[in-house]
Amino acid sequence: VLREKLLPILQERQIDLSSERDQSRTFVAAYLTTGFNRVVMQLACMRLRLAYIPMDSNLSAERLRAICKSLSPVAFISDDEAVDFDPGHGLAFAFSHLLNLTTDSACCCVSTEPLFT
Repeated sequence: VLREKLLPILQERQIDLSSERDQSRTFVAAYLTTGFNRVVMQLACMRLRLAYIPMDSNLSAERLRAICKSLSPVAFISDDEAVDFDPGHGLAFAFSHLLNLTTDSACCCVSTEPLFT
């Protein structure tokens, strides 16, 4: 789901995720509380070969804007609905929205294959 949402901006910026050079320079900023959501986001970024920027809730809004301005992330993802942040030329998502999209698009079939063999 994250890849589908980021695809338009990746194409707009002419970023090829199969290129190691582009991968190392493509950032996703995440303003997430420490916990399961942050781990899921880190794994999603690793899977998509995107650089992950953890944004600490202790940072001021000015500092967050400065980080986004200098690194130009393709997306800013937050699990705090109260955070209204404009990442500049990137996209902004609520983590819960992405999670709902993932849940809605998931197959409802139960797999009979063992998880580990």
